[in-house]
Amino acid sequence: MGVILYTCLTGKPLFKGSDIEEIIKGNYEVKFDKESKTWKNLSNNSRDLISRMIKKNPAKRISVDECLKHPFLTTNNVGN
Repeated sequence: MGVILYTCLTGKPLFKGSDIEEIIKGNYEVKFDKESKTWKNLSNNSRDLISRMIKKNPAKRISVDECLKHPFLTTNNVGN
């Protein structure tokens, strides 16, 4: 869900690569560029929520209930 949220907010894929194998590897290893202009242009709340949603270990991911209570979804402050 975090990857979908990122794509909806940016219009770009989170995991990039020169071929499908590289993209799949990035997805599997949860490797993406946190220094990219696209990532940095997201609000603090959106970056936080996406980061919590895309943890490699499913047990460490944010729960649905926690997600629904996250400030990104509960506040109207776009800049955060």
